[in-house]
Amino acid sequence: MRNPTCFLVLLALYIGACTAEPVASLSANPEIPAILQTHLKLQKIENQQRAPAELVDHFIEQAEAQFPIFAQEADFQNLSILHFECFSIYLSPLDEPGDYLALLSSAGQNTRLLFVEWGLQNGIFYLQLLAPDGEGLRFFESTGFEGEENAIQDARMGSLYPCCYGSKEEPLSWLNRFKKDWNDWLGNDPKKLATWVKGMPVGGILAMYGYAGVYLD
Repeated sequence: MRNPTCFLVLLALYIGACTAEPVASLSANPEIPAILQTHLKLQKIENQQRAPAELVDHFIEQAEAQFPIFAQEADFQNLSILHFECFSIYLSPLDEPGDYLALLSSAGQNTRLLFVEWGLQNGIFYLQLLAPDGEGLRFFESTGFEGEENAIQDARMGSLYPCCYGSKEEPLSWLNRFKKDWNDWLGNDPKKLATWVKGMPVGGILAMYGYAGVYLD
């Protein structure tokens, strides 16, 4: 990859995923919790879906350029799709259960890509997201938050997607956006982050939503 540090982080995440417990063993709530509908304006979650051919081609192109290791194993024809009011997230499953490439796409066709991993390790919930530039957000139920943030943050955060985020706020980094949303909406309760909705943890949905709010325009 272009960034050796990013490659090493990805390799570590990939090795860790091999020991993860399958997400399929977790009980899933088929309904979208009201809090996600109210605060995140999450309208619908679809599993095992196909996306328009043009979007799939773009997804593959971006994956091969930014996450070439995972692009080789991604299933771009069997997607989970989260429909928000202002954007959508397309999750392409990887070989390990709970591992995905996530394409975030706005109505204006602007896109961002993430590597996403979630599940259980020795009965402990964990969540990891990694951007192509090496910035990451990690949460382990046993140890809390970790994160790698870029020094330059997007000062427009808060003005992006006013239909989703409301009026302009003080700019926040991705990690701090996630922490703030978790505190404001879920009361810092780790169990709520680990609540499963159609095979996805609320924490993962919240983290991808936060990334879109900071970086997607």
